[in-house]
Amino acid sequence: MFRIKAFHLIFLFTSFLFYQLANTKVIGVAPAHQHLYEPDTGNKWHCLSNSEIMLDFDQINDNYCDCPDGSDEPGTSACSNGKFYCQNVGFKPSYIPSFMVNDGTCDYLNCCDGSDEYFSNINCPNRCNELNEKYQSYFNQIIKFNDKGLSLKEIYQKTSLNLKNEIISKLSQDEAKFNRLNNQLIHLTNEFKKIEENANKNNENSLFINDLNGLNEKVFNPIILNFLQLVGTYNDNFHLSYSNFFKLENILNNLSKNFDLSINDLAVKNSIDSFKEFKNNLNIINHINNSDLSNLKTSLANTLNLKNLTDQILGASNNNKLDVVSKIKHSFNLNYHEFINNPELAEIKSKIDNLKTEVENIQKEIDEVYNKEIINSDKKYGPNNILRSLSDECISETFGDYIYEFCFTGEIYQKPVNGKSSNTRIGKYNYDYEIIEENDESNVFGSIKLTFENGAKCWNGPIRKGVATIKCGIENKILQVSEPQVCEYHFDISSPIACFKNDDNISAANEKTNEKTKYFFHEEL
Repeated sequence: MFRIKAFHLIFLFTSFLFYQLANTKVIGVAPAHQHLYEPDTGNKWHCLSNSEIMLDFDQINDNYCDCPDGSDEPGTSACSNGKFYCQNVGFKPSYIPSFMVNDGTCDYLNCCDGSDEYFSNINCPNRCNELNEKYQSYFNQIIKFNDKGLSLKEIYQKTSLNLKNEIISKLSQDEAKFNRLNNQLIHLTNEFKKIEENANKNNENSLFINDLNGLNEKVFNPIILNFLQLVGTYNDNFHLSYSNFFKLENILNNLSKNFDLSINDLAVKNSIDSFKEFKNNLNIINHINNSDLSNLKTSLANTLNLKNLTDQILGASNNNKLDVVSKIKHSFNLNYHEFINNPELAEIKSKIDNLKTEVENIQKEIDEVYNKEIINSDKKYGPNNILRSLSDECISETFGDYIYEFCFTGEIYQKPVNGKSSNTRIGKYNYDYEIIEENDESNVFGSIKLTFENGAKCWNGPIRKGVATIKCGIENKILQVSEPQVCEYHFDISSPIACFKNDDNISAANEKTNEKTKYFFHEEL
């Protein structure tokens, strides 16, 4: 019996040598890499990653691992870090780990042509055509499903385009209004300066001085008193609320510390948990004390008291008096023309102030809309701004004890089914749209990744965060929710917006996936 086995092994090894001699190609190496396995003039060859290690060419595939990178044994299982190329004629080429070569098992999952068992006593017929038929049937189903999603996606794209055009149109109208009002402002300002210059030439300095003495009593003192009265009233009310808050906090603290956990009172337990969550997220409030009010009063009095400046005018020479008055006007932005009997200047000054406010507000609104909606809009809303069409779209699904509400460009909330505790914010969309270029049996053309940050802080943990992976589907639906890390929630979402055409993916996505992706079938072949 031993002699028969020995004879069989000798026969197989001899057959292998004849196979190697008859084939100039090195077994286990892809055609594109065969040029790396050519001997030099001395019939020597060096390891691919270690050029300093020289071997005889016949040491390649001699079933002994000589190279640290395993490159000398592409066709055997001698090197643990090696890999074997399966040509898989009729399907797609692939690689398998070297330990699977000649292991007595037909590894049809990745080597459907059976070439990995060329030197074993097992027969592995080529089943690549069969596998290709199954793949094509599956792929065609995916394409049909994807086409349905694409038809729905077109509707979203049209809606997104209309929304973006509305924003651009509104910006154009606001910019036109801004230019019109700004031109009016420039015109009024120039007119004001001319009238003011004439008034300064025709009026005596005493006209300014006489009215400056009464500014404190007429304007500033009443303003200061009213303001301080309002602040005092606010402070009294705040202290009362602050005191009541601490009384309530002490009551809940005592309940939290002294509650007997063996008592199965869900209402009390939920209240304690909600209180802890609330307290953990509570910002510390610094109340206004009496010294703060005193310092504020002193500061106001020093800032708005014009007596010293008035004395400067009265004691200054005639040449310097108008300079001091000009400083007062610009320092305190006084509408002093109401007090020097020049109603024309006062009216123009009022119009200028109103126009300035309106122009500033329009400019602020334009900047906010432009920064949020126009700059890097593809990064925020995706190609063709597809997410705009879902800006008001929220979906929800129940998993276990919680209802998860997901808003595509808004927030994610976790809500208890029983409604006995408060809702928890998982995160808010950070306007970072990302296409994931992947290719597997459930997602041929890619998916969309959205990140939601700055959620509520976990009890004794980090800030909550949400990551949504959106895959092609014919409806907007939450498929699954998981928590792979503490307080980081992952959402699998289906939506037509994640259905792509074959040439939709950014960069060379299809070339990348065709080269690197393996398809796995879990059924027996």
